[in-house]
This record gives sequence, C-alpha cells and structure tokens, in this order.
Amino acid sequence: MAGKSPPRATVAKARKRLPLVVWQKITTWICQQVQQCSASMDKWRSHRVVLVDGTCLTLPNEPELRRDFPPPKGYHGYGKYPPARMVCLSLAKTMAVISYSIGKYKQDETTLLKPMLKTLQKGDLLVADRHFAGANLFFSYMANGLEYLTRVHQKLKISRLKRLWSYSADDFVAGLKIGALYRRQNPELPKYITARFIRVTACIRGKRRDIRLVSSLLDAREYPADEMAQLYLQRWRIETLFKQFKVNTSAYQLRSKSSDAIHKEIAGWLVPERPGRLEPRRLSHDPKHYPRLRITRAQWRKQYVA
Repeated sequence: MAGKSPPRATVAKARKRLPLVVWQKITTWICQQVQQCSASMDKWRSHRVVLVDGTCLTLPNEPELRRDFPPPKGYHGYGKYPPARMVCLSLAKTMAVISYSIGKYKQDETTLLKPMLKTLQKGDLLVADRHFAGANLFFSYMANGLEYLTRVHQKLKISRLKRLWSYSADDFVAGLKIGALYRRQNPELPKYITARFIRVTACIRGKRRDIRLVSSLLDAREYPADEMAQLYLQRWRIETLFKQFKVNTSAYQLRSKSSDAIHKEIAGWLVPERPGRLEPRRLSHDPKHYPRLRITRAQWRKQYVA
C-alpha cells in the first residue's frame, strides 16, 4: 500500500549495509534539516544559543574495539570494557543535535570540539562549563566567528586581573592573558584577549552559591548580566539530553561489535526520533548487584554483625 512504512527489521538491515561514509552524510543532512526547522526558536538577542558538553560511553569487550578505543590502565590493570568519549553540540531550546564527535577515552573534550567549531554559524553563542574555558580556547572560538559564555576556570585568579572598565563591582571587562606555552605552540596567538567577567548567584546542585561567568559579549547595555546568568543556567539542559541518550534509551553501554558499527549506533540513537521503541535485552555488562540499604548503618551492624 502506498505510503506504508517498511518493516523495522528491513530498515535495520539496510542501515547495516550502508557504508559509514554514506551514513555520516545522512546524519549531517538530518542535522541540517533540524536546524532549519528550529532556526526561529533558538535565538537570543540575534545570537543562536548552542550548548556543548561531553560524556563517556561503554563499549563491548571486543578485540577491534579495544584496539581502536584502548581502555585506561588503573591500579589493577586495564579496564574490562573499552570506553569512548563523545562531545555533542545542541541547540539550547529545541535540544536539536547540531554535531557530535567521538574519540578515545584519553582524548580531551576540547580537542574533540575544535574541528566541530566549523560546523557552527557565524555569531553563534557557545555556552559551556568551565572545562571549555581558557584564554587560548576563547581565542579559538572568536577566530571561528563565535561568541562564548562559560564559567570561569577554577585556576584563574580573578583578583589578579587588570580591569579595563567596570559596569559594577560584579560586572567588569578585563584583559585575559594567554599562557606562554600556548603562544609558543601557536605564534599567531596574541598575548592578551579582552573578556567580560560577571559574578552571579545561582542554584548549583541544589545549593545557592556565587559563581563567575566569562563572556565575549562586552556591552552590558545590549547584553544585561541577569539575562546572561539565566542563559548560562540553560547549559544544564544538555545533561538532560545525555540522560535521555544513556538512560532512557539504554545506550549507556553500546552493543555494536565493530568501530564502524559503533559510529552508526551512536548516530542512530542521537539523530532520528524513535517513538514507542521498547526492546529489552540481556546485558553482558556487570550490573551493580548491591541491594538498597533501607535501614540505618547502625541498625544494620546491630542486626547482622553482632
């Protein structure tokens, strides 16, 4: 019958037969279509707001995957399951995935992000946590035509910054020095960049605390500090995206047994919508088998250790 969808098994077999290059082109096309549909909904003061963050995934214990995604070595030797690191870019309001990158566990998230910056549009506002903060990274964002809003890196000493001008005691613009090591590696880097620093009070993990934000949006009249603070708090929405990906769809441990199939599986989980999908399976990954403690530790000791 015309218009009838093919059986799911047929679609799955066709997906497996597609080469990885073709699958990546299809994924890129889907991401572009989603961005076009949500273009009018993801703007803040003429800037498209893009969230970035990273997570780790567990892969099956297969020789090919252990070779391409080496497990880390700990005190008791190498890990049992090879992990992969993933960095994802998504729109703030619609949570549409723009792009993602997959690498080895030892690869830094900022390293995976750099080639992805070219997939963004000029003027996009990149919102990230302090792992993606740093003067050299800020220069890289601006060199790609992007604006940024991140939390200040924990190693930065705010009191040592030289203020260029101030809007208030908690909102000022200062020069941020790029480390000499980065400038030796890349002579094109300037010695200083100009950035805006904002102190706000926010609820982080259930506790109210003062945090510092840093941004390339220098004009306080055009970009009010309170709006930027609320904008940064939207960064937690990408954690919800990872929860849907890893928990709700049971993708915290992938099932494919080859590197190409792993990339296809991740794309299949992230990009298309799959309503009503429920396929419980047996897991080879060791589950946490500890029972829930429903009494106090003192009561447990009295009952079982006496």
